Order: sequence, then structure tokens, then C-alpha cells
Amino acid sequence: MRIVPTIKITDDVKKLRIALNRFSKYNIDTIRFVVTKHSLDEHIEFIKLAQKIYSEINNKNFKLMLDIPCPKDKLRFDFINDDDSVSFYEGESINIINNRDIQECEGVKTFFVAADFKDRVPETAIIGDGELLLKLNTISEKMITAVCMNSATIKKGKAIASPTGFLKITDVNITEKVLNIISIIHPEICVLSYIEDAEDINNFKATICKRAGYTPHIMSKIECQKAVDNAEAIVDNSDSIMIARGCLAVNVGIENMIESQDTAILECRKKYKEVCIASNILRSLNSQNWPSRADIADLSYMIIKGVNYFVITDGYCMEDRFDNLMYFLSNTYSIYSKRR
Repeated sequence: MRIVPTIKITDDVKKLRIALNRFSKYNIDTIRFVVTKHSLDEHIEFIKLAQKIYSEINNKNFKLMLDIPCPKDKLRFDFINDDDSVSFYEGESINIINNRDIQECEGVKTFFVAADFKDRVPETAIIGDGELLLKLNTISEKMITAVCMNSATIKKGKAIASPTGFLKITDVNITEKVLNIISIIHPEICVLSYIEDAEDINNFKATICKRAGYTPHIMSKIECQKAVDNAEAIVDNSDSIMIARGCLAVNVGIENMIESQDTAILECRKKYKEVCIASNILRSLNSQNWPSRADIADLSYMIIKGVNYFVITDGYCMEDRFDNLMYFLSNTYSIYSKRR
């Protein structure tokens, strides 16, 4: 079983050292860092600090898994009237537009999304992590009319997702920052986000090689419907796969998440490629010392299916409860890995 903890940028060096010491206790040799809104220098400085402390503890370096928001990212919306948050009500009609010059309909709340509506179909769209569900009805080149399926107050900047996909090419300035980090740090593993097909992988792999002068281990995320549809080609062109279940659930519909996850796992097993699971492993341990039955059932199912590679999010990794998580993860794995 392989465990990859996630560390986020922090000013608390003592807390970072404690976390790295804790990882050493479990012989963890790979650590995940996520490229965020911090500056290039802040990312470089923090990663180098973590490498220095880890090396002092273990007399060796860890493998760096760099999770990057490239080559694609999810689309986020703005409110047309620049409000910070807006309340929506079940059954209320709203408009979604892709051009700010479109006349706003009086009395109708309006989202702005910089998306092409050409290939849209009537379907359910999800705002944020499921805070608001929208039934997309009539669709034109510049406007979608929708109906709220529940009530919620939504802050601007939330992501919008659907099976058809609300994705974009990552902004140039973010891509440039990512490529500079890769060129300077040379991570062993690069995790590519919102891959839709093999072309996405190969194009960005070539870009990294040209800029950084080497080709890292490429781990492609399965987190949208097109990735599930093209799972075979994506697995063929990747060194390994990460199933990002949080984003996958909102993009394919939470009721389809397990089927989509299993499709990716099966392709990896057929091609002898490693597959790791990210998002909410034993999440109930956030608030209690004993995991929920649902969490253990979920974890057991993944292990039986052949997953032996788990990415743990930063909420656990910088806290004492990481020991508790490792206890239940290890014991559950030792029982259910025999059933494969």
C-alpha cells in the first residue's frame, strides 16, 4: 500500500517539521504539493524548505508529486451585477450568458460564464460542490435558461460543472508559473488536471520537455465525463492515473461516480498501470476518532477493486489525526487486499 500525503504552504515551520517527522514513521517517500494562487517564489521557497527538513530527518530526498492546474481547468462564474453572493430559490428561473454585452432580463438573476454554448445539451449542472443544482433547459449560442432545483445562497467565483463539461484551457499566466516551477524544481511526478483525451496529455508532456529539459512521470487525473469516455487512451498515454473523486462526482453526477471510477480502475489494471484515489479518504475522521461505516465500506470496496495507492488531502496531513487515519487505513487494507 502506498500513501501520499498532501502538504499546503504554511508559515508554521514547526508544524511542517512535525508533519514530516510523522511521515517518516510510516516510511512515506512521496509527498504531494498542489500549485495554488501563491506566487512562484512562495512555491519554490516552501518546496525547498520541505525538501531540506525531510532530508535532515531521513538522509534522503522525497519524491515530489506536483499537482498542477494544467492543461485545463474548470470554469467559474460571475454575477452579471458584480454581487459577492446571491440567494436562489427552488423553482426560480435564471439565465446563464457568455457575453457581458447581452441585455440582462429584468427580474431574472443572471450568471456570466466564459464558455462556448455551441455543443451544450439540456442536462443538470452543478454549482460548487453541489450547493446549487440547475436544470438547463433552452440553449442558444449566447444564453442558457435554467431552473433552480433547490434553494441556496451562492458566492461568486464558484465552479460550474456538468457531464458535457464546463472546462477551459488554463490561463497563460498560471501555465507559465507552473512551467517555471517544474523547470526549477524538477518534480518526479506531475499530476495533470482535467485531461479529456490523449492529445491533452501528449501536448502538455511535450511542453514540459521543451521547457524543463526532461519528462517527468505523468499522472493524469480522471475527473470529467470525457476522461471517462476516453479512459483507455488516457491510461495508454499516462504513466499512472489519479481518480479525483470530488471533481469526478460533480462532473458525471454523484450517482454515476462509482461506475466511472470502476471504468478507470479496470483500464489501469488491464494495462498494469498504477491508479491512485484522491478525495475524502476516511473523511469522517475529521470530526471523530472512529470512521463511519460508509467510509470503511467505501475504502474496502476500493481495495477489493485493486487500488493500493491513496492520496491524502492536507486537512489530515498536518495534524495528529494522521496517525489515526493510518491506523484504520492500514488495518482495512490488510483485511481486504486478500480478497482481490
